[in-house]
Amino acid sequence: MAAFFIEFRLHGYAKEYAKWVKSRAHSEAKRLGIKRLKEKKEVPHIALFGQAETDDIKGVISRVEIIGHKYTLVPFRIHGFSRFYGKTRKVLNLDVGPSKKLKQFRWELAQSLLEISKKEKPWDKWGQEEYPFHSAIIILENVDDGKFNRLCDHVEGNCGLKDYERYEAQRKKRYKKRHKISIFTKLFNFIKKPFGEMEEDPYISQRLLRVTILVKGRIRSEYDLVLKKLLNRKETLSKALWRVTTNKSRELQGLP
Repeated sequence: MAAFFIEFRLHGYAKEYAKWVKSRAHSEAKRLGIKRLKEKKEVPHIALFGQAETDDIKGVISRVEIIGHKYTLVPFRIHGFSRFYGKTRKVLNLDVGPSKKLKQFRWELAQSLLEISKKEKPWDKWGQEEYPFHSAIIILENVDDGKFNRLCDHVEGNCGLKDYERYEAQRKKRYKKRHKISIFTKLFNFIKKPFGEMEEDPYISQRLLRVTILVKGRIRSEYDLVLKKLLNRKETLSKALWRVTTNKSRELQGLP
């Protein structure tokens, strides 16, 4: 039997924002004296199935490929935070607003994988409307509700998208003072849309590009929804191939 996990890894702006929030959350937790942090160096991600066990890893990969082949651009939004209260574990998450397409994809994938998996999580059997899409920011063990709520209140009040944009603006301003800015960079900064012009309640919009299959905590393969191709571990780590994926995604969306 081998443990496996299916996820989607955040990329671009969403990935950097999630990493920034996580750093701030851990700093605040230490300031509050919250101990026994369950810290893992993980890429920000959205769980799609598991963790579960199987004696047919090839079957898992095959089923991900079969279901993934039916979908191309699967949209979702990241906006706000959510809290999870377990018996011993508490989690602060980035809230994910799934599209109908994402709900359907996750449900079809789960129904297929449940046929060959064991020791799956209870929520893997939940329906399309019940499944809690999220991206974990900080996981805590044996912390009282009071400290956990103070931590969450701090993060929710100081780590929103507008807070991150202000942080980035200040960081870039400091960088400009230390480095000479090229004409191209000045032009790019001029033509891009400022964050401040967005609606009062901003969100991050992304699409599933690849579905990642981890076996025993290590990437085994990925299915590229855009290129319609199953990738081995070496290909999943290729930055050149990732550029091909993102360029194709933009092409399908009619973007330059």
